[in-house]
Amino acid sequence: MSTVNKRCDCGEGRWTKCTHPWYMKQFLQKYAPNLTRYAREVLNREITTKTEAEDVAEAVRQSIRAGTYQSAKTFRQTIAAAPVIDGRTVGELAALYDAARVAPDANKRENSKKNDRAHLARLSRAFDGRPMESITIEDLIAFRGSCAELANSSWNKIRTLLGQFFRWAHDAGHIPIDPIAAASADALKLLSRKKARQRRRRISDEEWSNLLEAARETRNEMAGVRLWATLSGLYETGARIGELLALQWADVNLDERTLFIRAEEIGGAKTGESRTIDISEPLYDVLLTLRHDPAGQVQPRRAYVFGNPYGERIKSIDKAFNTAVLRAHRIEPQWVGKGNLTERTRAALDKIDLNAHDIRHEAACRWLESGWFDLAQISKRLGHTTIAQTATYLHAASGSIRQAQHGYDAERKAAQQAQTRKITNKRHTNRKIGPHADLIPRLIKGRNTDS
Repeated sequence: MSTVNKRCDCGEGRWTKCTHPWYMKQFLQKYAPNLTRYAREVLNREITTKTEAEDVAEAVRQSIRAGTYQSAKTFRQTIAAAPVIDGRTVGELAALYDAARVAPDANKRENSKKNDRAHLARLSRAFDGRPMESITIEDLIAFRGSCAELANSSWNKIRTLLGQFFRWAHDAGHIPIDPIAAASADALKLLSRKKARQRRRRISDEEWSNLLEAARETRNEMAGVRLWATLSGLYETGARIGELLALQWADVNLDERTLFIRAEEIGGAKTGESRTIDISEPLYDVLLTLRHDPAGQVQPRRAYVFGNPYGERIKSIDKAFNTAVLRAHRIEPQWVGKGNLTERTRAALDKIDLNAHDIRHEAACRWLESGWFDLAQISKRLGHTTIAQTATYLHAASGSIRQAQHGYDAERKAAQQAQTRKITNKRHTNRKIGPHADLIPRLIKGRNTDS
């Protein structure tokens, strides 16, 4: 029996989709709190599913039994009555927020925590030395302007953290007013999240061939072969670069021709969801070239497939990849310092606008356009959480459908031509009286008038 409900006219069947608040059913003849408000104001979390509402309801019932329950209203009054801690700077409170919210979050991966800390550091630099309570909504709008160079997806993450950070500072009594919560709708629009721009970079057959050839053009022949193998692995598996670099020989089954993405190591665990990928014929040949170390010995199970020749982990292929990209476009890279491209070479690379992730995208687009893979199969192979995510990723509503239409038209034209040849070869046909007369079968028996 359900322990939570909603007091709206949407009907129970739509409760999981409508945005109205969840309520706990009456407990001990007295308590039936608004769980959505309680979770947001007391627990600093949002309820989006019925399961989450039931978890919050259970926590409330336990606190009621223990005599420690405090309603959202009482909690607000307690916070309002608490003295404000004056003088703490944004940087000081960012460190406290990290210790209180970011570090202990068991549901957040280390890479996400690292990104949150980078966003907090950016905020701290923007308001260097200023007390947190002096920050106004106008200051935050100006901060948004300083982030104009960021992609929308990056700003969206910062915006989410901003809301959480200032809400925590207010709830913890460090600032008297949350400037974001108190802002007008017009002001909030200037801080709003934007739709992330979808990348549509494609790789032509000629560009791909040049890139593979350029990957081998290194002073160290063995390193060139391994870069070529890594790029080929990206194209054949559609895996993320971090997942491929984290792949060990223990995860490869050459007999059954499968490889297992464990999604555990930092850099190779974006979603944390493991999956199995079938090994294609080209990938099988690539893996055979990597199977042995320089001494001719089979690589051990814990050696990294796309690591260095001795099976050690490679953290990044950025420099080698950028070099190959430039050479594939007949540009010899120029370097300064320790691995930094000259300004002119960097501008040329930016103009080419090709990164390693584009290979994953190109592979998936070609799978869909081939007609042999459907969205569900591609979604599973890419490690996406939903088919809708895959459809958006592959622009299935635009480019792929256009490609499918061209293929469909070509197939129909070929079928029509085949049918025309078949009818023309029949002995009994009508007299040609028009451009499509050959397509009309003769209905009256008689002598072939064309002979």
